[in-house]
Amino acid sequence: MRPFESGKTFFNFVTITIKKPFNPSLSKYPALLRLQQHRLMSHLLLVIAMIFFIYLSGCSSLNTTAGESKILQTKILSQTQHSENLRSSPFANQKGVTLPNTNNSAATKYKCDNDLWQRIRNGYKLMPESLPDSVHSYREKYMQRKHYLQTVFTRAKPFLFFIVQQLENYNMPLELALLPIVESAFDPFAYSGSHAAGLWQFIPSTGAYFGLKKNSWYDGRRDVVASTAAAIEYLTYLHKLFDNDWLLALAAYNSGEGSLAKKISQSLAKGQNGDFWTLELSQETAQYVPRLLALADLIKNSQHYAIDLPFIPNCAYFEIITINNPYDIALLQKEADLSQEAFLTLNPALNQSITPPNGSYNLLIPVRTSEKLKKFIEGVNEDIWISAREHMIVRGDTLSKIALSNKIHLNLLKGFNNLESDHIEVGKVILIPIKARSHWHISERHNHCKGYRVMQGDSLLKIAQRFNLSLTELKVPNQLTSDTIKTGQTLRLPCYGKTEDTRNKTTIVYRIKLGDSLTRIANEFKVSVTDITRWNNIRRDMILRPNQALKILADITRL
Repeated sequence: MRPFESGKTFFNFVTITIKKPFNPSLSKYPALLRLQQHRLMSHLLLVIAMIFFIYLSGCSSLNTTAGESKILQTKILSQTQHSENLRSSPFANQKGVTLPNTNNSAATKYKCDNDLWQRIRNGYKLMPESLPDSVHSYREKYMQRKHYLQTVFTRAKPFLFFIVQQLENYNMPLELALLPIVESAFDPFAYSGSHAAGLWQFIPSTGAYFGLKKNSWYDGRRDVVASTAAAIEYLTYLHKLFDNDWLLALAAYNSGEGSLAKKISQSLAKGQNGDFWTLELSQETAQYVPRLLALADLIKNSQHYAIDLPFIPNCAYFEIITINNPYDIALLQKEADLSQEAFLTLNPALNQSITPPNGSYNLLIPVRTSEKLKKFIEGVNEDIWISAREHMIVRGDTLSKIALSNKIHLNLLKGFNNLESDHIEVGKVILIPIKARSHWHISERHNHCKGYRVMQGDSLLKIAQRFNLSLTELKVPNQLTSDTIKTGQTLRLPCYGKTEDTRNKTTIVYRIKLGDSLTRIANEFKVSVTDITRWNNIRRDMILRPNQALKILADITRL
């Protein structure tokens, strides 16, 4: 997904408009005209509103009552209430969000023994009577990759009913339920070289525009409920902007509205009608719509093409459970009878080993186990919650020492205090999370308290990174005064040190840009140059060429 492009400043836009005034001939093509008018009017309204409120605030003779202020505020907010109700926030605390009803009673409206695929077919609205050659071409390519199709259809199972339900609520084509296959292969942890994340592949700027928060605890772009709402909001906006043409809306979702408007203008200048099939698009965008339509055709005629669709019941897969206090994720997994993979597949937005500490948080839990977890939360003792105590920083303190003395992970301590670096100031107060004893017992069951035998090629830094420890956390229990270690040496690991955690390590294909260096790329994705050279079997002094592909294994919770 390209950056959302309605954020240009008013003054820049007016300058552009003066240099390039409206073309009267464009009145025949309302999509382009509306695109310009929409941007200009939105900025004009903003400026008028600002002037109006400055005027009100400066007039001492006008005594606006609290009730009148509330009415004014309501009028202004009414234009954005629709989008605000869709959004999900990790703090403040998702309670203000109108959440979809995904509990068991809602499932009675739909028959779980019915097939969701048929419901999707019945909601098709985009399929042309005659499929263009490009659609036939991509259909053939998909048919040659049936194992891939099985993989993405299976991945879709936890999410598809929810997405279909949301699309139907807004009377949108159900072919759009297949869009995450094109965007992310239905991988909730998908992450692109351009830093797009989640099922719907929002980049940070577009995600922020549509209310998807991102911090050390949470990434809304990976939140299944929040990102789906944002995608629906964005697609609805694009559909209206491009004269209710869904194919143009989809192309704009991929390339950006401004870029697509230029392509439409070029098509019209050549005497063409400006629809999707006449546009000269980039390779990626030109493939985007045909790939979606090819998938829709395969699902519509799955028997004819011998596509084995896994059965997906036409009822809710998960229920939304709100927790009002922070919990250790390991405890929630245990009480819900879920593996780490099953829990994180539905809750991929979490960045830490505990849920966000401020306010409530909405968890997605499979319907089959949700009752058990709800009963546990309702009857839980306050001692099980993760609380915190204050620690005043004194001379000689470091974050590593504080974490080690309190038997917590350095990253947890930094995340709990929203610290971007290890820098701390004497006299400042930080919060230290306190886990109840039962949490420690749970961690100890995983048998992380053991020695590690140093192998050839190891370094203290590599071992620390492998087990998610700081250098201090390794050096103190092993009484090391330097970073020097020997092959065959056995190192003691702290009990809270985890085995190498690959659940957040995502393979990213990065395309080299002009001016790139291995150091810059390593810094961007928070990995080492040594790692990049090892993953790609290249030398440090290799000449980098634009558009060359590099494989990067990154921890997306840190990006």
